[in-house]
Amino acid sequence: MTQEPMNNLDDNDQSAIDARWVVEAESRLDAYNEGKLQAIPIRKVSAEIDLID
Repeated sequence: MTQEPMNNLDDNDQSAIDARWVVEAESRLDAYNEGKLQAIPIRKVSAEIDLID
């Protein structure tokens, strides 16, 4: 059921989504390199995910 909307995307839609993610990722990396964002250790992220489950 959750895959159905994704399967309905045509190549142009997926390309647009991918392009937006590239812009977002580059923006986050720039912010990290400029000291505006801090990295979060994977162990902390994993522990927080475990609390959600």
